[in-house]
Amino acid sequence: MTRLRRAPWAPERLDLTGHPPPALAESLRDVTHANDWFGGTRSLRRGLAPFLEAGGSLSVLDAGTGSADVLLGLVRWARRRGVSMRPVGLDAHAEVLDIARRRAPGMALVRGDLRALPFRSRSVDIVVATLVLHHLPDDAQVAALKELARVARRGVIVAELERHRIHWLGAKLLAMTVWRRSPITSHDAPVSVRRGYTREELAALARDAGLDGRVRRFLFYRLLLTAAVGQAREDASRTV
Repeated sequence: MTRLRRAPWAPERLDLTGHPPPALAESLRDVTHANDWFGGTRSLRRGLAPFLEAGGSLSVLDAGTGSADVLLGLVRWARRRGVSMRPVGLDAHAEVLDIARRRAPGMALVRGDLRALPFRSRSVDIVVATLVLHHLPDDAQVAALKELARVARRGVIVAELERHRIHWLGAKLLAMTVWRRSPITSHDAPVSVRRGYTREELAALARDAGLDGRVRRFLFYRLLLTAAVGQAREDASRTV
């Protein structure tokens, strides 16, 4: 089966403003369900686990948080492991943040762009970005990764879609069935797969951003980039 060609960048419907709030909330729920069903949340936990220390605390910035469901899940997961997580969510769209504030009252939620994060350098332990990098124009993705690394004290974790023909066909099938009532999700799901990456492409982006990262593949065509930065990177180099 021939390799699936990467689609040229164009805004997906979820990137646009002006959606009716119920339609936007429905699409964000679909993203959460897809993360739960197809291993995105599980792979993110695998990447975060080495940074957890029982009895300790960890600040985590979720860049491109959407409805904040992934971040809420990480907080609960860390608590079960005896770790106090201090979460911060960031998203570029005010309408999306309104939904996140209803889902996560009291959580620190900030409006901002991945390419110019409104945080000081080395101000957060871990920065995660889940299914957001492919939404950026190609010429902005390296700049965004550099920003994630600038803000992080210990590590950067990027969860993304693997571009594969079978994955794309599965997304089209779901768009025509499970997600057919959502005009946002039914359009965006196959497009997101076409905007996804091969393992080699994501690794190359990390190198271009100066990240000494590792890209792993998980079930259901998920990719996870993990990179130690700052003190964690220095500690790792001393143990080699």
